[in-house]
Amino acid sequence: MKEYQLGFIILALSILTACEGILSESENDHIERSVVNSLKGVKLISENILDGRNESTFTEETYLLGSNRRMLLRFEKIKDEVGPVVIDETTRMFMILKLTDGSNLADYFNKIEICPLLKNWMMLATWNYAHPFAGKKGKWNQPGGDFSASECIRIDEENSKLDSNEAYFDISDWFIHNIQSGRLNYGWVVLSEEDVTIIGDNNATHSPRVVWQEIF
Repeated sequence: MKEYQLGFIILALSILTACEGILSESENDHIERSVVNSLKGVKLISENILDGRNESTFTEETYLLGSNRRMLLRFEKIKDEVGPVVIDETTRMFMILKLTDGSNLADYFNKIEICPLLKNWMMLATWNYAHPFAGKKGKWNQPGGDFSASECIRIDEENSKLDSNEAYFDISDWFIHNIQSGRLNYGWVVLSEEDVTIIGDNNATHSPRVVWQEIF
C-alpha cells in the first residue's frame, strides 16, 4: 500500500513539474499580431526617374534606396483593420522593413529612418511631384517628399531581429496621435543615408508591414 502511495505521489509531482514548464513557456511567449501590410501602397521615388508611370517604381520584389532614392509607404486600411488594441509600456505598434539577405542590419541602425508625410500623394508620385494633377499644387514643397525631420523615427535596435534582417520602428506615438485620434494619415517616406535594398510589395510575406507586439 505504501509503495502504491509513493508511486502516486511521484507521478503527481512529475505532472505538476511538467505543467509548470508549460505555463512558464506560455508566459514568456511574445504576443504579436499583424495589423496591415502595405501591398499596393509602396512607391519608389528617385531624382533620376521623372515618369511616375515607370514600372520599376511599384509592385517590385525589392527596392534600392539611397541618398537620392526614397520609398513612400501607405497603410490606408490601418484604422479599419487595427481593431481594439492597447498601447502602453509593454505593448507597442511597430513598422517592419526587411532588408535583403546578405545585408547586415546592425550597419544601418543610425542610417535608416521613416518620416510621416505631410502631403497626400498618389501612385504616380515622383521625386518632385506628390501627384501630377492641379498644376503646381501637385508638387512637393521639398523634392523627395514633404515631412517634418523632428518626427522621423530610427530603427529600434532592441526589438529589431538581426538574424532575419527585420528592422523594427516604434510608431506607437504616431499611431496614438494620428490613427486613434482620427487625424490625417498620409503615410510614410523611408530615408537612407547609404544604399540599402528593402523587400518590396511584390513579396506578400515580407513586404513592409505594421504589427502590434508585446515587448519585454
